[in-house]
Amino acid sequence: MICHLSLPAKDPLRVARVIAKVIDGEMMNFPVVKGSIMVVSRDGSGTAIELWPDNVTQHPGVGEPDPEKKHHGDTGHPWDFQLDYEDRQPENLTVHVAVSSKLPVEELLQIGREEGWRCIATDRYVFKLVELWLEDRFLLEIIPEEAGELAKYQQFTNPDAVAAVFGRVAH
Repeated sequence: MICHLSLPAKDPLRVARVIAKVIDGEMMNFPVVKGSIMVVSRDGSGTAIELWPDNVTQHPGVGEPDPEKKHHGDTGHPWDFQLDYEDRQPENLTVHVAVSSKLPVEELLQIGREEGWRCIATDRYVFKLVELWLEDRFLLEIIPEEAGELAKYQQFTNPDAVAAVFGRVAH
């Protein structure tokens, strides 16, 4: 189970507003990373999505945890600086995320249209979803609960069902 994840955004607040609509979430400040916003789902699952400014990079750092030092602000762990703020902003990204939503497909498409971002309903042959391209560069796949699409996704994403379609990796 994925509990939370972070996504880069040119405009974290704008993207957070959209994600909050999609997952029925609430936006919170996330002072650990300067300029970032966290969206926490109201469904009780514990799911959270952090929107970080896309000029922030994270690295492993060095050092050991020190329980005597407390976290303050956007410095990362106090014993180990792990964040860099750079002058670059990548255009397209190599990862994507799939989330589920209680919103109907037409409402999801309307959210994309209102933002002026590419947003299409598509069929993945096993289940249907909406592709919402956040800021026209990051793919958020939205699996609607309506018409049983989330149930179809959940039935498909077990090792035997996926292996029957894609095959297993030989060790």
